Amino acid sequence: MSSFPNRTILLALILVLGFTVRFLPYVNNLQDYPAPLSTPDPHYHARRVLITVNNFPNHPVFDYYISYPTGGYCIWPPLFDFLCATIAYTIFLGHPTVPQVEWTCAVYPIFYALFVIFMTYLIGKEIFDEGTGILSALVTALLPGTLYWSRLGYNDHHIAESLAILMILYFLLHNQNRIRDWIYLGIVFGIGLLLWQGSILFIGISFVILIVLRKPLSLISFFISFLIILPFSINTHFPDSPFSYRGLSLLHLSLLVGAALFMFVLFLIQRKKYPFALIPLAFLLYFVISLLRTEGFIGGLSFIIKHDPWLATIIEFKPLMVRPGYIITFTAKHLYGLVYYVWPLALIIMILENHQKKHIIYAIFLIFTGIMAFLGRRYSVWFTPLFAILSVYAFLKVFDVLKKIFAQRTLPALGLVVLLLLISSIPVYIGYIGFSGAPMKKELKCYKWIADSTPPTSYYLEPDKKPEYGIMCFWSDGHELMYYSHRPVAASNFGNDVPNFKLATRFYITESESSATAILNKLNCRYILFRSWLYYLRYAALYTEVDPEHYLEYYPVKDREGLISTIIVPNTRGKLTTISRLQYYTGSGIYLDNKFYPPYHRYRLRYVSDDERIKVYELVKGAVISGQANPNTPVKLNLKLEVHGYKFEYFDSLNTDKNGLFSFVVPYPADSANPYTIQLGNKKLECVLPERYVLEGDTLLLK
Repeated sequence: MSSFPNRTILLALILVLGFTVRFLPYVNNLQDYPAPLSTPDPHYHARRVLITVNNFPNHPVFDYYISYPTGGYCIWPPLFDFLCATIAYTIFLGHPTVPQVEWTCAVYPIFYALFVIFMTYLIGKEIFDEGTGILSALVTALLPGTLYWSRLGYNDHHIAESLAILMILYFLLHNQNRIRDWIYLGIVFGIGLLLWQGSILFIGISFVILIVLRKPLSLISFFISFLIILPFSINTHFPDSPFSYRGLSLLHLSLLVGAALFMFVLFLIQRKKYPFALIPLAFLLYFVISLLRTEGFIGGLSFIIKHDPWLATIIEFKPLMVRPGYIITFTAKHLYGLVYYVWPLALIIMILENHQKKHIIYAIFLIFTGIMAFLGRRYSVWFTPLFAILSVYAFLKVFDVLKKIFAQRTLPALGLVVLLLLISSIPVYIGYIGFSGAPMKKELKCYKWIADSTPPTSYYLEPDKKPEYGIMCFWSDGHELMYYSHRPVAASNFGNDVPNFKLATRFYITESESSATAILNKLNCRYILFRSWLYYLRYAALYTEVDPEHYLEYYPVKDREGLISTIIVPNTRGKLTTISRLQYYTGSGIYLDNKFYPPYHRYRLRYVSDDERIKVYELVKGAVISGQANPNTPVKLNLKLEVHGYKFEYFDSLNTDKNGLFSFVVPYPADSANPYTIQLGNKKLECVLPERYVLEGDTLLLK
């Protein structure tokens, strides 16, 4: 298929189709939410855009709200969010409203997808022919492997990663060793890094390819990309080192300098200027040895192999098909269709039939992205466009065979349609596209309660200024809580890329009120959000490098069909962790193994969701209720409570001391309609406690 009729019309229709399938299935669903954003990370991208629009053209790097109270540096390069802010600022004449900015963010990734579709066409055409390019663009427009990362509301930079990779590949393929070609490639390298710091991987692959091809003039490309990212990489403050892999840093500058220096040595050697090559060669060797020893370089390797315990638990980094103890195929079929299982065979056939440089370069990119997509689902956005090109190539080969067998075009064309349906995985695709990934209504209700019912904090759109207090939450809840409640959080979805991650995570597995309160005081957090129980307990242990079996017991069971699953229950130590005491036992005193464990005296339950899974506590000073009786007399305190329809009982028990004195610290007020009940030996008392006693830490003396 060397020619294809009406190319412009077909491309336009494919782009319209690509926009439609990313917009229409989601727009009605997202309109029901306060912001048209799905999943946590797009919420922080939207926050950066809002901050930029309100301080244009200044773009935030440091933000107190993402890691309170120290603040943290955003690991993402600036270009993705800055372009979005510029679009919103320009379209709405410098004064966009919050909904206008949010809808700009919501639509923004779709346009990246359109560029990805167009670049897929260009690469398919460059490697094979016009027809392959057109059909590859069509398949890329439909495959969930691309669609998922570029749907309406998914304002995350993953689709920009795909665009950066395709641009690098295209300008590498299209390079004719002219000065302007190397300038273009250098600009693309720089843009790729400003969109996503991980583009250095594909610049590295390009570097190896250019060495094999003996293209020393490519030093121009590496030097230009060095200049482009220089202002954004020389003053970084990531938690590991200035040579961090987490964001643009001295590591990226060093790698580009090393590549340019290597190409300069190659340039001198090609021109037989051997004496002149010795000095830069010696400097290069010293440079490489020093770089390999940096913490950032080693950390980058750990990132790729997911050695980090936090990274290894994130769903998007999970392997495509392999799970502990079994293999699951649904995700592969869902993202790529049934043809995924034969793509290595199709690649072998393609390489056997095509030996040109452009096919080998394409194959290298395809193999690398294919391996990465198998090891981590998030990398499917890299692999899908390249996979689409290979699949179409294979289909057209089958089409040619069918034409020869049936000596006509109608039946083979129908067969091609069937094959395209297989690759597009239409049944799975149709059932999937309605999913928006927006926060659940019960979560939004909780965030609104926090926004309306807790003291407001300052500087929401001035991230370099420190607000008054923060909220303790698990890292996976941080971005959305911050966005909808306008409150700083101790931990966010940046995880261990920002400070306080381990300290905030350790809060959940502390085994005493004093230890938990010490962390809250150090992080200046007044409120605590709980959205889960055993999930928090298990992963808090993993993230702090503690064996979860210290807190949990695992019981494998079989269902009626013989499939094995695991039931997880906390052991005694697990039941005594702060997450268990507050989320499961609501902070009350408990008996375990015939031993009484006192309540959490300063943790006041303020909010409970309708399904009782989400709870918000306030850390209060706590009132003191004290009195006197006979020495060593049992004293029990009870208060029946109801918070947002959730009924529970606060309970404490102790014995008077040798002087007959006793005191309880309690986090709840009580009125005459529902007083504290105090059982003092055989005597029963009732006690009313005003709110101010709890808030100010006053003492009520019983007489």
